[in-house]
Amino acid sequence: MKQYIVFIASSLLFLTKPAISIGQLSETNKLLHKASFLRGSNKIRNQEAQNIYNLLMAKEPTNAVIYAESGFFNLSYADKELGMIDLNVAMYLLENKLCACDYEHIYNIKKEEFFCSLELLEKIYEEKRRVFYEKKQFDSTGHYIKKLVRLYTDSSGTKPDYSKFKNNNIVINKLNGLYTEEAENFGDSQKYQDALKSYQKIIFNNFYKRTNTDLIDLYAIVGEYDSILQIMNRELFVKKNADTRFAGEYPILAVRYFFDYISAYIAKRDFEPAYKLITSNTTFSFIPDTKSEKGNILLKEFPMYMKGESSNFCERINQEEVEYSYFYFYHCLLNDLNNKNYENALLHLNNFYKLMAPQFLNLAKGSIRYLTGESYKSDYIIFSLKGYLLSKLNKKTEAKLAYQEALKLNPACKEAMLELKAL
Repeated sequence: MKQYIVFIASSLLFLTKPAISIGQLSETNKLLHKASFLRGSNKIRNQEAQNIYNLLMAKEPTNAVIYAESGFFNLSYADKELGMIDLNVAMYLLENKLCACDYEHIYNIKKEEFFCSLELLEKIYEEKRRVFYEKKQFDSTGHYIKKLVRLYTDSSGTKPDYSKFKNNNIVINKLNGLYTEEAENFGDSQKYQDALKSYQKIIFNNFYKRTNTDLIDLYAIVGEYDSILQIMNRELFVKKNADTRFAGEYPILAVRYFFDYISAYIAKRDFEPAYKLITSNTTFSFIPDTKSEKGNILLKEFPMYMKGESSNFCERINQEEVEYSYFYFYHCLLNDLNNKNYENALLHLNNFYKLMAPQFLNLAKGSIRYLTGESYKSDYIIFSLKGYLLSKLNKKTEAKLAYQEALKLNPACKEAMLELKAL
């Protein structure tokens, strides 16, 4: 291994030819195609493929394509450490323009030859990013995401470089994907503020429309509730087709994020506007569970509760696991909070958590994979509010435990940090 690395270093130091001739490429491609055909079948054929790569590297020590192909081969079928070394060499040659790069080849999907191109450099970055991500080495993963971003941006690293590409949408869509990936990577290492910054770099166009829900989830994590309220005010309360405009083909998501609107007020401990919001809502219609006998009973009794004519409505919804009962729960909880009836509010909160948390307190899968890998549980909001209610009831020891649980689930939970500190 050491002799191999010394050979590479000495070759790169003394060989100065910047490009491979057409004649060499033609013969080289024949051998590269043969190696590609051989690899992965069995040990004997893999060894034959490796011999071809070694032969080519000895003949053309500044051909990045050979090192790249050898690197991909080793990572998949042979020596992973050697594969990473090969990719490092190919990356060095390409980045330092010791191998001629032709930007045009990035558009030629059906290449019949192995080109020393921008697309090859991108493929190397992608492979190294993948390897480090699988090892959960998030800093190294982020390093290669940044390198990928630089391929599509100008010298500042912030603005799209349209000059390298035939279609502006190619640049925008690729950068949007990379910024999302960067946010996911930061989220995996619980760097939520950095994740938010990455997400805010996204360029809006006709192909990218799902940022509202993702941003709301991130703002909730970092405790920027005013930003949630701003998005909700702008997007949700557009009376015409509000469900469709906000959540596309999934109107239930619009309802879910409507409750995030209310939760933002709750997290700010600003209960009166939250109560007014849910009692005066005319934007979203909550679909009753007409197939459920219990659901129909609640639906009929709810208007009586709103008029103050039902004394035990809120107690009974805590005993019924009915679809959409969380709508009634929020009415009861916010009524108690608004009237400073903390004991009843705590009762509703505890019962609701037991019944509805598994179904309701998970953010939509796929919308913010970067928050834990698949979905982010918002249980911390429940524990944070529980700590607040317990502290109001002068149960400080229990309140501290609830706040600590909230912070364990989400170390960035601002209200839990501040209120725990004040105890």
